[in-house]
Amino acid sequence: TYWLVVLWSASIFGLCGFTLLKVLGKSGEPARTRAPARATVRATRHAAVLGGAWGILPFVVLPSGGVAEQVLATNLIAGMAAGGAFVLAVVPVAACAYLAAILIPALLAIYLGDIPASGSLVGFGIVFFMTLCVIMAARHRDFAVKVRGRFEIEKQSQTISLLLKDFEA
Repeated sequence: TYWLVVLWSASIFGLCGFTLLKVLGKSGEPARTRAPARATVRATRHAAVLGGAWGILPFVVLPSGGVAEQVLATNLIAGMAAGGAFVLAVVPVAACAYLAAILIPALLAIYLGDIPASGSLVGFGIVFFMTLCVIMAARHRDFAVKVRGRFEIEKQSQTISLLLKDFEA
């Protein structure tokens, strides 16, 4: 299993490096006020691939690992799911794809593996998934309200500035 974990780690580093190079390559472009629809599709695809890469870890570690490795893997997956849902909350479809890609394989590996109390862990995982989805939806709603408010303030500021110029003239 050591070499499987090394191979898995190398694939994660490769995905992260590839993404970093793409982001750095676009750093000189001007910021857009609206994201095209294909950006959402691309974000969803990338989130699913990265979630799937993390979802492979339980199949590598849980069947053959000791108790310490199993606890570490399950905690790592839970943390990555929560962190990913928080970061991707601005694109709910991508967050759902990430959560499904990371948690479904993990829950399946827990259920199929020789893990004590696997039924309880799977039940907890399902509740965890649903909780993250609800929190993610709430964060997206808050984000959307703040962005709309910021644009409205900018629009009102421009209108007031134009009225003041007319008044001064």
